[in-house]
Parts: sequence; structure tokens; C-alpha cells
Amino acid sequence: MKKLILLFSLFSLISYNGKCQDTLKATAKRISSELNINPLNGSFSFNNANAQIKIRKFTSDHKALRLAITTTYLQNNSSSKSNYGYDPIKQSIYQRSLTTALNIGMEKHLNGTRRISPYIGWELGFAIKSSKEIDKDGGIKTTIDGTWWTRQAYYDGYYHYTQVTFNERGFWSVGANIVAGIDFYVAKDFYFGVEIAYGLDYYKYSKIDVSSNDSYGDTYPKLDSNKWSFGPKLLNGIRIGFVF
Repeated sequence: MKKLILLFSLFSLISYNGKCQDTLKATAKRISSELNINPLNGSFSFNNANAQIKIRKFTSDHKALRLAITTTYLQNNSSSKSNYGYDPIKQSIYQRSLTTALNIGMEKHLNGTRRISPYIGWELGFAIKSSKEIDKDGGIKTTIDGTWWTRQAYYDGYYHYTQVTFNERGFWSVGANIVAGIDFYVAKDFYFGVEIAYGLDYYKYSKIDVSSNDSYGDTYPKLDSNKWSFGPKLLNGIRIGFVF
């Protein structure tokens, strides 16, 4: 009888260890990170649409904390000389933009199957972006706070006019999402996934202020705007994840 109990206990232990080793999904104390593929536009990026570095920390086999952060700096410098007689005019454009974003959240992973790990959760996000441009044309200096711009001159047969387009506009934003997703493990610690969300986002765009030392130049009104959005969205295209 004792031998039978011992054999049964040994078999149970081996079966339990086999199941633990056989699992493909992330378990407690593991960390995952992701790459994204967006096949519709042919892009391949690290983590998500905002190019954030995203990690998940599994506090248990069925719960995970999520953190995503990014800091992106852009700077463009260009210069040229226009020869007018004996006095060439030097022109230059300086543009810079800085974006910082942070998202935090939590996931509850459901039972699923050996390969499929469905989950639900929530996420809060905050982002801020600042932009500025300085144009110099000879002795004339124009400063554009809150955005970059592109000016294009046109002539309609009667009048000359300039069309202004704003790019890389600054903002600050906050948002909250309810998320749901699926991780499909094609191998141990390697998965594909998709995620959808339903949430609220608010954007407060930077005021656009154009100033110049040219007293005879064009004047521009100060522009101020904001935007609310509420509804469903597909996040991050197709996710490719790695568990460490």
C-alpha cells in the first residue's frame, strides 16, 4: 500500500512538472515586450503607434501590469544662399519637436487554451509635445511657437496669395481606455496578438504664435484649439511579443 501511494505521488509530481514545463504562455514574475506590424500601411515599429517602449510584468499567471513610455526628439536644420547682385541673402530654417508619452494599465488574463490567452483590462495615458520653428531670411527673423509651418505662394491670375500648412503641432493629451485582446502563442514565450480598446481622449493643442521683426511683413492670428474623441479603436496593428 505504501509503495502504491509512493508511486501515485511520484506520478502526480511528474505530471504536474510536465504541465508546468509544457505551458507556452507567460507566467508569474515574467516580463514581455512587443513589436508591431501594420500590414495595411506596410510599417514595422517597436511597440505601438506612438513608438513607445512597452513592457508587461506578470504579477501572477492571470494578471499583468503594463507600462509604455516614449521620448522622441526631432530637429531639422537647413540653410541656403540666394544671390542678388553683389549682396547674397542667407536663408535658414531651424525646426525642433519633443514628444513624451506615458501609459499605465492592468490586464486580467482569462483561462483560454494552451496557446490562446484572452485578456481584458484598462489603461490611462498622458502625452505632451512641444514644437518650434525659427526662419531667417537675411536680417528678417520669424519665430513660430507651437508648430512647424510650410508656406506656398500661389497666383490665381488676379492676386498673389500664400497658403500656410501647419505640421508637427504641439499638444498635451490625456486618455483612458478599456482594452481587450488576445495573445496567440506560436511557441514557448513567443506570440502574436491583437488588441482593441474603447475609450476617451482629450487633446489640447498648443497655441500657434507667429512673431517677426519685419514690421512690413504679414500678420497671423494666434490659433488655439482642442479635440475630444470617444469610441472604439484598434491598437498597434498586429503585435509580436517576446517573454523574458
